[in-house]
Amino acid sequence: MLDLKKIELRAGNGGNGSVSFIREALLPKGGPGGGNGGHGGNIIFTTDSSIISLDKFLKRHHLIAENGKNGLSHKKNGSKGKDLIVKIPVGTEIWNISDEKNKKLVADLRENNESIIVAKGGNGGFGNAHFVNSINQEPLLAESGQQGQKITLLLNLKFIADIGIIGLPNAGKSSLLSVLTQAKPKIANYPFTTIDPNLGVISDYKNQKIIVDIPGIIEGASSGYGLGHKFLKHIQRTKFLLHLVDGSEDNLINKIIQINNELKTFDKELIKKPQILCINKCDLEQVNTSINEIEKLLSKHKLPHNKLFFISTKNNFGIDKVKKEILSLKSFEVATSNNETEIIKPRITKKNIDKVVSHESDNLFRIIDEEIIRLVRGSNMENWDARVQLFNILTKRKITNMLINLGIKNGDTLIIDELEFEWE
Repeated sequence: MLDLKKIELRAGNGGNGSVSFIREALLPKGGPGGGNGGHGGNIIFTTDSSIISLDKFLKRHHLIAENGKNGLSHKKNGSKGKDLIVKIPVGTEIWNISDEKNKKLVADLRENNESIIVAKGGNGGFGNAHFVNSINQEPLLAESGQQGQKITLLLNLKFIADIGIIGLPNAGKSSLLSVLTQAKPKIANYPFTTIDPNLGVISDYKNQKIIVDIPGIIEGASSGYGLGHKFLKHIQRTKFLLHLVDGSEDNLINKIIQINNELKTFDKELIKKPQILCINKCDLEQVNTSINEIEKLLSKHKLPHNKLFFISTKNNFGIDKVKKEILSLKSFEVATSNNETEIIKPRITKKNIDKVVSHESDNLFRIIDEEIIRLVRGSNMENWDARVQLFNILTKRKITNMLINLGIKNGDTLIIDELEFEWE
């Protein structure tokens, strides 16, 4: 079962704006007619309670949304790129690891039907019809589409369940899950039969509880031994713990303390969860005849459990009592979100000069403003009139003043995207 996955995302690019003019017999003054490009598609993650793992991403390493279409003539805008909607399990943490030294938590989706845009599509470029004004009646400029957001994410699934079954390897956790629920985990008489968490549901006519069987926890699991981190993280969101112990083991108290110490070391909040202690294998004579002795032994130690049961998963001894106790616990339901998809709205801020222009050497200057670069890419810069219009925009936005303040002079080279201009 896959519960951790690194994946690369690329939202759709915006479509290019169009440069065109309306020339028809019945429209002698048609004017500029270049339409805008369509916005690129977003990538949206939506939680679905019917999905319990990240297995769908096993061979899927990239997610790419659809690009927006280019603008057309007669002021026809390009169509928007289709959003890519991806369903993921409830309980998935989404981490931005584009900068591996500074990973950030993007979202922690704990509700069913909860959605978030994880990669925003690029805006479509404006066509030349957008730039018409009282001074410029025949604009020759259009914008190229904005690039869609590129991001590397780490998906980390942590199960959300009511009960987490914990214990040493071969304590009978999978057997207990199978007799409490309709789940059918792999069961065998050797340690580490279970290598992935298993889920089951126990219910009656009133309510139901979700149970997760955590693979065997060994000494040092909190430090990562035996894939400890992979297993222990799944009980961080359970509301109750069911600690299962093999009653035939020697040093019973030490085994119980060992597991609780691992919980405390991994996450001190785990030891605070309400805990049910079940002594298993009471079908064995050596355990069955020692029940009173075990009870007395347990009473001499301060252990975190608040309920004690003696059971056998082989002949179902005591199982009904455990079921009744589990069903009496306060329900832990996964909420369903009716909120609209979360969209991160850009903040309007004043641009710093170092984000608009740069002085790269004595006679070399570069404009790095994204909007200007998109204008150059979307327009025919071989046309002299288009260059004049571009310079007017640079003047209007005070970019020429920025360049002059940086020391640009006649004969110097100005670079915009891949084009070079001589400053005059």
